[in-house]
Amino acid sequence: MSLQPRAPAEDGVTLVELLVYSILLVTVLLMVGTIMISTQNIGLIVRESTTTASAAQLAATSIETGVRNATAVKLTDIGDDQMLQVRTVGSDPNTVVWRCQSWYFSAAAGTIRFLSSASDAVPVASPTGEPTNWGLLVNNVDPSTRTGIFTPSGNSITMEFHGTAAGSAPVVIRTSVVLRPEPLESASCF
Repeated sequence: MSLQPRAPAEDGVTLVELLVYSILLVTVLLMVGTIMISTQNIGLIVRESTTTASAAQLAATSIETGVRNATAVKLTDIGDDQMLQVRTVGSDPNTVVWRCQSWYFSAAAGTIRFLSSASDAVPVASPTGEPTNWGLLVNNVDPSTRTGIFTPSGNSITMEFHGTAAGSAPVVIRTSVVLRPEPLESASCF
């Protein structure tokens, strides 16, 4: 019995197979990369939108609390800007401390800023422009109306503005705050 020589085994990959596998690998990597980049961009938009919504709600809550507890309110137009001033009580129910609080809307900068005095004996001075040394509550704010973000109406103040973030829909803040039912007092704050 004689054995016939075997043909050498054809182990390995041909050049054509290697090219096909490489093209498939590159295609899969491009698809995965595109999905990852898209996910990161969506995450960035969601973070910016959430930050804008939180800041806008913080500003609205600050203004609502101050006006709701106010015994005197004054709204001043300074060019295209607005300044809302109140004489209000502090938040501690055990001690009554009256203070002057002011919110400044800058139309040019698109910001709402806040300042509070230690007592109502120390009024907040009216600035002639955006008071950059005041606390920044929110930026990227656009008024909903041409008259600014604050509108007085009888014994209430209506606040209406849009908080905007890049690449996302604007956050709309629209609320009215009714002043205390007691008669308004003259205030040392303004």
